[in-house]
Amino acid sequence: MAEANKQGKPRPNRIIDLSAQDTLQIIWQGWESHKEELPNNVYRVPTDSLPPFRGEHRPVWVYLPSNYHESKEAYPTLYLQDGQNLFLGLNGSPEKWQVARCLDSLKLKLIVVGIAHGGESRIFDYSLSPRAEYGGGGGEAYLQYLVDSLMPFIRAHYRSSTERSKTWIGGSSLGALISFSALGRYPESFGGALLFSPSYWFNPELASELLPTLKKHNFYTYQIAGDSEGQDPQEMIRDLEGVQNLWLSIAPAKRHRSRIVAGGKHNEQLWQKEFPEAITWLYQASRQ
Repeated sequence: MAEANKQGKPRPNRIIDLSAQDTLQIIWQGWESHKEELPNNVYRVPTDSLPPFRGEHRPVWVYLPSNYHESKEAYPTLYLQDGQNLFLGLNGSPEKWQVARCLDSLKLKLIVVGIAHGGESRIFDYSLSPRAEYGGGGGEAYLQYLVDSLMPFIRAHYRSSTERSKTWIGGSSLGALISFSALGRYPESFGGALLFSPSYWFNPELASELLPTLKKHNFYTYQIAGDSEGQDPQEMIRDLEGVQNLWLSIAPAKRHRSRIVAGGKHNEQLWQKEFPEAITWLYQASRQ
């Protein structure tokens, strides 16, 4: 259950300084409502109609462009991890990426599929190899579910493009890690990725392992990291620059953009702020 304002709406996370006082009084105004209030153009896929993953039906939300029902075209489609944190009105993180509001404003014609993470299994699902202190290592099965089960379902029920160049994937933190992994494991399925604050440190061997496959295909990638992320921001920046250098060693610079955001922290506020420029670039670059 998440703290909310008086209206039951999400509120920012608290930041408390305990250094100057021994006693602290905290008053909760309310708890976040568990009733979804979907924004315009966002639909929750009926849970029991979805293909199961590990015996359960994970929530999936679909954003459709405003002209979807008046057209017959097939739309570029972006698959995003941590779906419960993408749209206002969903339960999950108090902060949201506000993807629907962004795309309505930009008037970009694309479909976005938000896939809920598995809660306690998030680390397991979003990493290809385990780390001793954290576990993980179930990403192969998750990617197979995404490509072999969920994507065919989406294409059967929505006018989602079947073209590789118009099928993209993305996420933040470990969600970005598994999205990067998807390019190497299923290069015939994805033509681009949005990688926000990617946790390359979790599987540091991944980039070199995927390099032979990545060389054989054309991709468009947009990476960002904040210069104030976590306990060691410089580590994340070094990892981001290392992967960017890998891309530039095998592909033209126009296909891969990487940015370090001044003051950026590891949270939805950063990813919300950077999403409009990132999706606009990917949308336009991949159509050239």
